[in-house]
Amino acid sequence: MKRLEVRGLQIGFQTDQGWIPAVRDLSFDLGVGEILGIAGESGSGKSALALALMGLLPSNTQVRGKVLFQGGDLLQNNAESWRKIRGSKMAMIFQDPMSSLHPYLRIGDQIIEPLLIHGLANPKQAREQALACLAEMGISDPKTMLQQYPHECSGGMRQRAVIAMAVLAKPDLLIADEPTTALDVTTQREVLIWMQKWIRASGASLVFISHDVGVLSEMADQLMVMYLGQGVERGSLVEVLKRPHHPYTDGLLRSLPAMQDRNAKHFYSLAGHVPPGGSIPSGCSFHPRCPAVQDLCRTTEQMLEINQERWTACMRAKEGSWKSS
Repeated sequence: MKRLEVRGLQIGFQTDQGWIPAVRDLSFDLGVGEILGIAGESGSGKSALALALMGLLPSNTQVRGKVLFQGGDLLQNNAESWRKIRGSKMAMIFQDPMSSLHPYLRIGDQIIEPLLIHGLANPKQAREQALACLAEMGISDPKTMLQQYPHECSGGMRQRAVIAMAVLAKPDLLIADEPTTALDVTTQREVLIWMQKWIRASGASLVFISHDVGVLSEMADQLMVMYLGQGVERGSLVEVLKRPHHPYTDGLLRSLPAMQDRNAKHFYSLAGHVPPGGSIPSGCSFHPRCPAVQDLCRTTEQMLEINQERWTACMRAKEGSWKSS
């Protein structure tokens, strides 16, 4: 059963330097209880996608396409419609907890706010739920934490507070944009394990965005790889990691420290860099960096269906020849 359907999504920003495309003709589905991992370098459009799903893009943005959620198109929502579903039916976890938490309000007041705004609990019930949630996440003294201000808490505690604020109302859809990047490895793993358990237990769906394929490999059911605003490959996590069909996906995987030969003189890294916004190459957008580029790649771009659950933007994927080039 599909919980989220994105069809032909296009996002662009009007700036002093002109029109800058951020997401280009993106389509994907997210099932009930499913975790979709989205990977890609900075500038691939991941955060723009997250903000579009939550209706939080700035006013200089143009958005086209369809984003279907619970029988309606989110892109057609007005301000009142967004107020009704944000925090209750859908919620977002941001990368930086200090930008998500008000510095002059106590942690507890901020965590319980979605429950109170949407009339899902009275203040006493909301605090009890907040205490239980923080305890489940490994906070040893949740009562004290609820009374603290953000600056009195560690980065790991603040991030747990942000996550609790997002999940307390039991939303059906959760968007997480680099939610553990600023955490140390041990805390990161604890938070990821808790998030995964919460998704499985609640039946909610999660869009988990990260530049770290290693993190996504521990979280996701499905994986979509983005490059220059386009989904260049998507499919089940296991299939994409085992048999990447796009050179960019292959390059990201080969760049992982775990995939490197420790005895090698040089570590592998993707050649070139992501071009600046608005500078979309003709044909396949990855062709200037592709080790297997052919003349046709410079002029033609298309999405190929490998099977019913696998898609890639590489024209040479079915012939399987680009890896040996």
